[in-house]
Amino acid sequence: MKTERVETGKAPLIEIDVCRSDLVIRGWDELAVLIKGDDYQVVESDAGLTFNSNSGLRLMVPSGSQVHVKRASGDLVIKNVEGDVSLDEASGDTVLVGLGAVKVGNVHGDLSAKRASGSVEVASVHGDVAVREVAGLALGEAYGDFSARVVSGDAQLGEVMGDVSLREVTGDVILKQGLGDVDLGDLGGVVSVSDVRGDISVRGSFGSGEHYFKADGDIVLRWPSDAPIELSVTAASISNRIEFHELTESKTELNGKIEGGSTKVTLNARGQVVVKDFRGAEDKWEWDQAEGRDFGLGFDFSGLGERISKQVNQQIAGITRDLERKFGPEYSQKIAEKISQKAEQAAVKAERAAERAMRRAERSARRTGHSSPPRRRAPSPPPAKKVSTEEQLKILKMVEQGKITTDEASVLLEALGS
Repeated sequence: MKTERVETGKAPLIEIDVCRSDLVIRGWDELAVLIKGDDYQVVESDAGLTFNSNSGLRLMVPSGSQVHVKRASGDLVIKNVEGDVSLDEASGDTVLVGLGAVKVGNVHGDLSAKRASGSVEVASVHGDVAVREVAGLALGEAYGDFSARVVSGDAQLGEVMGDVSLREVTGDVILKQGLGDVDLGDLGGVVSVSDVRGDISVRGSFGSGEHYFKADGDIVLRWPSDAPIELSVTAASISNRIEFHELTESKTELNGKIEGGSTKVTLNARGQVVVKDFRGAEDKWEWDQAEGRDFGLGFDFSGLGERISKQVNQQIAGITRDLERKFGPEYSQKIAEKISQKAEQAAVKAERAAERAMRRAERSARRTGHSSPPRRRAPSPPPAKKVSTEEQLKILKMVEQGKITTDEASVLLEALGS
């Protein structure tokens, strides 16, 4: 892998017309772009640099840069770029961390977006989506599960085929359609969840305004008993466990009021609606915001991906030293970079998997026997990349020469693949 350095201004425009393998872009404090790759072309202009690459590409760019990726055929990682970032299409998993405003077109794999000082706009994701600490959020469609934490603006979601989890959203929340279950908590704006095929679980109170929830399954509302509310419920059956100042109810309808504000909440469910105290002793799945954990599972899922990344990165230095002794510094660095990138992606997937497990456990605790409809299948992603013939021959030659064992060769081939 050759290395090239190009001096730039403070905030150049970095454009990637196409990268036909994995792409990693990281911001740094120097006013230069450091390029690592085997088969790429770069064109300089007054605005910045434009790249085309037939192999993997790694870039270190000034932190204030703007980045536009038109097409990335492999996995994509962009970190610590303060300028605006836009992505037209990515064929693999995409990780975006520490950016400005983010605009994403089509992602065929999973998407993780964290710590964006601007809003995050996403058209379509064919896998799961995890969002943390962003200024705003807009999603067109996601074929997998969706999870968002700490959104300081509005969160607007179109269609989500999997489960939805939203926590700590300051602005308004809109979900047009969800085919799985929906879990909501600590929401500050007006909430509209209009078409959910599974169950809805809501924790905490809302601000002034009219809030609407509709589900084919059950709805569980955990509401603080001293928070003002004007509640209207229509469902197949209703279980009310809090005291209202005013209350009229029947088997399928309930209208209750706790005075002191102008918060109107409408619940419409084909299944059962349960209204209970947010801090009720019988609520075994109670959410503790200070600890960020679900007491029913007794495990802290917050920051799981970061903890995994830290543990894996501590091992990479030792692995690199072992590889260098056997293969030399250039080849060992290439392998180590592959392992590091895969570790980042694995950490993101582990965090999402843990959250899905938490939601499944909650679901099983409150199920009443109905089932959610099957999810729509996402279009098939482009075929996965393969290890190059040159890399395969080099590894096989080292086996023949007795430099490595067949087991070590298998590990190297797996690390170089995707």
